[in-house]
Amino acid sequence: MEAVKLFPMPSFRKYQKEVIERMDELFESGVKVILLDAPVGFGKSAVNLTFCRKYVQSIYTTPQLSLIDQIKNDKYLGKYVVEIKGRENYPCVKDVMLSTVDIGLCKRDRNLGCSAKERWIVCPYYSQKLKALNADIALMSLAYYIVDGYLEPPNFNDRRLVVIDEGHNLAEFVVDHVKVELSPYTLPPKLYRRYSGRLEPRSQSELEALVEMVSEDVEHELDALEFDLMGGVRLSIEDARLREKMSAFLRNARRMLDTIRKTEWIWETTWTTYRGKPCKVLKAVPIYGRLFCEEFVWSRAERFIVSSATILDPKLFVRETGLDLCFELDEIRHLQVPSTFPPENRPLIDLAEGRLSLEMQDINLPKAVSKLEEILIKERGESIAVHFPSYRLAKQVYDRIGPVFRHRIILPTPETREKDLEKWLKERGKVLFAVAFQEGQDWKYDLCHVQVLFKALVPDVSDKRVAARLQRKDYKWLMIQALKESLQAYGRAIRAPDDYQRFYVLDSAFWELLRRQWKYVPDWFKEVVPWNRLPEYEKRLRRAKERARTRSRASA
Repeated sequence: MEAVKLFPMPSFRKYQKEVIERMDELFESGVKVILLDAPVGFGKSAVNLTFCRKYVQSIYTTPQLSLIDQIKNDKYLGKYVVEIKGRENYPCVKDVMLSTVDIGLCKRDRNLGCSAKERWIVCPYYSQKLKALNADIALMSLAYYIVDGYLEPPNFNDRRLVVIDEGHNLAEFVVDHVKVELSPYTLPPKLYRRYSGRLEPRSQSELEALVEMVSEDVEHELDALEFDLMGGVRLSIEDARLREKMSAFLRNARRMLDTIRKTEWIWETTWTTYRGKPCKVLKAVPIYGRLFCEEFVWSRAERFIVSSATILDPKLFVRETGLDLCFELDEIRHLQVPSTFPPENRPLIDLAEGRLSLEMQDINLPKAVSKLEEILIKERGESIAVHFPSYRLAKQVYDRIGPVFRHRIILPTPETREKDLEKWLKERGKVLFAVAFQEGQDWKYDLCHVQVLFKALVPDVSDKRVAARLQRKDYKWLMIQALKESLQAYGRAIRAPDDYQRFYVLDSAFWELLRRQWKYVPDWFKEVVPWNRLPEYEKRLRRAKERARTRSRASA
């Protein structure tokens, strides 16, 4: 059946029908991966679900939990999907709802847990997973899809289609899920104490030896718990949590040991607080995610749709995610969709007076704070989001801004961010100093009409993985990441054709970034860039087009 006949909505938005027809042609011609680059408001979810309905059994996944809720609760889309969540979201019925399935009685008592057969009927998690496994379309988070790859079978493998919505940061997401961490949050207390003085390896060989030793000890601890279970001992909930924690550590540690000679890893030692006490943490991550994307994503289905508004450089995306390890380049296509939002409803306003890079902040930070104060006066009564790349810079600005403005400002911390976001959404006229809120937010209509990009959202170069990539001259990756995150911020508050926002820019480095990466800037964003910030060749091109239009009108 033609895919367009399976469109789940009562009517098409602009460009949807044409895009579905083109995607259908591509899949029918043998294309395996479509990178759908479409702006907010296009209706990516409905288009994606159209192909999920054609290629059953399929999976719809996304890293953004808010998008899962939108699909599930949509009266047109929700009826086609069956959602599955992680085991920690379902109560253990055998434990009278006192624990969740990940630490339920089947994990703690071999005599009282569900049998292998009855758990698929009685257990809320396994019965829901069975429904999702048998459904035409299973809906899940990207984190669950990755974890499912190494859970006990049956798994969500060998699907005809997998959709990864908002998949622009797929490689970074997978890297975060395979990291190895040695800390009191991942190891039993006695093992952490045993190795806490050795968490600063000086070489990769030392790192490898350390992780191998810790893994052997963790394996012994797991064997001891398994021996207790087999002997009829019921584990406590705390022991069950410890067992889950050690199993997760061991999976990633083994993967690291298996791949450390195939791909580069980087590590660093930092400090954290655990139960009120400072303690060391050793974290190791792969520098590149392509090998792991192949394992956890591309090897598990026949075809894929990756959709986002910011797949800015498809060639870089293919390389970063390892698509070229599983597919021929002619099996991968990139489709771009124009915006339907009027440019006049979403202007970019240039108030930058200098670069806000670290070396220039002494000179330009006071100017930027003064400009922010002007915006707060001008936009009095509006709810405003001010985007920062770090909590450190957000706190610096808060300390410098005039006391008369501070009663409006909400300054989140890593611990209070969700509560502070909720407060800002409820109290109109407040100013949110937003750190890492450039994705997964839907601030439509009166929730937010004004945003400020205080500083370009460049990855933190003090992060060892970012620094390692810069040492390898991955400058293009850094620039595309910065551009992508800044454009994602722009899209938080303009969510429909009749919505509007004003987006102020206070950092000259953002305009330099745009100029240097102009070929990767989407057309829907180019059309709102102020004339004085356009590259010279773009100005010449627009003048030439205008002259051609004038001549055409005159001759007509």
